[in-house]
Amino acid sequence: MHPIFARRMLHDPLYYAPLPSIAPLVNTTIEISVLNEMTRSQKETPSDDGRVYVHLGSASAMAKHYGVSRGNIARLLSKVQKAGHYGQNDSGTWVSAQLLRDHHLLQALKWRIAPQPISKRNK
Repeated sequence: MHPIFARRMLHDPLYYAPLPSIAPLVNTTIEISVLNEMTRSQKETPSDDGRVYVHLGSASAMAKHYGVSRGNIARLLSKVQKAGHYGQNDSGTWVSAQLLRDHHLLQALKWRIAPQPISKRNK
């Protein structure tokens, strides 16, 4: 299955040239895990300023959970913050609506190109 999946991935630019909002978060397992954590706990719909408030653990908690240094997580979050897709203010932790949409697009693409189980192909 891996060769089939890899071949399909290489034909879609979202995989080999990810959208700018998620590009810093899709190269390693840790980065993808942080992206999933950033986008799985949406508190509300996007605000007028394009921010979506989320529940996100501290860099220290994420570092402990993923078995990496706090500095590693802090550098990753800093990249996303400098790009304008993550931040914190008095209302809480937020991600940009663009980051959220692009992450959902990437997830949809994975489901679209993943080979279907044999049981579904025969129906």
